[in-house]
Amino acid sequence: MAFVNVAVVPMDAPPALVNQTVVVNRRRIDAMGPTATPRVTRRAQIIDGSGRFLMPGLAGMHGHINDKPSLMLLVANGETTVRKMWAVVRCSLGE
Repeated sequence: MAFVNVAVVPMDAPPALVNQTVVVNRRRIDAMGPTATPRVTRRAQIIDGSGRFLMPGLAGMHGHINDKPSLMLLVANGETTVRKMWAVVRCSLGE
């Protein structure tokens, strides 16, 4: 999968990196750089990120999640980890 022409929001510096391509292979970032730099295979699913932002998943450190619809609402809004009072629940759109 390749996110092309996306603005990447880094967690270690204030400005977003514009016109980037992020290549994901087997659920891990394989390459990232200015749009023309990373090599994208023909078999990759291309996602046009023009006018959009890409950032790491958010972690909610205090959640009251008791049902799947609530969990899916968090995922839809960028939270990929939720800390409950007694456990950590990780979720993925692919699961």
